[in-house]
Amino acid sequence: CPDCRNSNLLIKCVKDPAYSRAVSSNVAASTLTSNSVQLLGKTYPRDDFSNVTNKILSKVGKSLHNQTHHPLWLIKERVKDHFYKQYIGRFGTPLFSVYDHLSPVVTVEENFDRLLIPQDHSSRKKGDNYYLNSTYMLRAHTSAHQWDMMHSGLDAFLVVGDVYRRDQIDYTHYPVFHQLEGLRLFSNHELFSNIQDGSSFQLFEQGHRTAHKQETHTMEAVRLVEFNLKQVLTKLITHLFGDGLEIRWVDCYFPFTHPSFEMEINFQGEWMEVLGCGVMEQQLVNSGTETPLERGEGAQEQCGAGTSKDKEYKCRGNNTLGTNYEGEGERLRNFKGAGLCKPQDRTNNTDRHTHHSLTQGQGGGIHRVQTLAPNTPKIRA
Repeated sequence: CPDCRNSNLLIKCVKDPAYSRAVSSNVAASTLTSNSVQLLGKTYPRDDFSNVTNKILSKVGKSLHNQTHHPLWLIKERVKDHFYKQYIGRFGTPLFSVYDHLSPVVTVEENFDRLLIPQDHSSRKKGDNYYLNSTYMLRAHTSAHQWDMMHSGLDAFLVVGDVYRRDQIDYTHYPVFHQLEGLRLFSNHELFSNIQDGSSFQLFEQGHRTAHKQETHTMEAVRLVEFNLKQVLTKLITHLFGDGLEIRWVDCYFPFTHPSFEMEINFQGEWMEVLGCGVMEQQLVNSGTETPLERGEGAQEQCGAGTSKDKEYKCRGNNTLGTNYEGEGERLRNFKGAGLCKPQDRTNNTDRHTHHSLTQGQGGGIHRVQTLAPNTPKIRA
């Protein structure tokens, strides 16, 4: 499928309309009229929910993360290279598949409902999102794709894309930014195979929800998934920024993961959030089945390419988020062959959230679609 190619990899095109909609950076963007919005070759009737502007529509389809030598492309390629080399499947191919051409137009259901975000949650407000109409919107996060991809049978994947949120423009905020998201599904064997007496452990139980686990997950499974998740992300951030980072993990809340965490790194004496992650809510993984034992438990990571990206390239003069979209053509030549700048002036501040060392773990991705066996327990990280 031509829409699913990039310069380095032929990506498997999954024939599911929910996430096989690809967007080319060469697509003529949009037309906004009083009655409709024409965007990426489709027409969306306007209604009382419509609030997207011509200025924002002009950004759709640029796909900066797929423009060779753009800072976002450089970061994406480094992340891909790390995952391809670190996590290999049993057939010798990369464990994680990568999807970086998915359309930013999603349904409200995909962006919110399928992620268990309540109807009255503040993140749904018109003042925080760009709605084409009451049914369609510009994705507010790459998580809008995960439910469909997961339930098509993918068990290890990365999603990269532009996301849109209404924001006042300043040094650290812009209404368009980029995210990279990853998920992995574990079976009982995959999670416990390297653990002494691992055959005696299980993924699931009929228990109670606590601050540390969901009601359907065993404490052993959650702890191992959490360890694996944090180790994979620590290795990724070290790959991007270099050794010697001071990292801490902070407990937080997301509607679609529990437990949930944010990673912060000490940058020039200040703690800076670089990503959020967590163990996916079992309800999302079960796909409506009656028993959780038929499907898996999940964990997810999401990295925002915005503020942290600008700090990485600050030494090269890309000091504002807006420069990514304004006059970027001439600017790309400045980044050809560029590497990432490493954070400086780290302090020795620590707190109770700090994890000092993670020494062993696993992760992964794959070039093919794997259909889950209906009775194979799985767990995501």
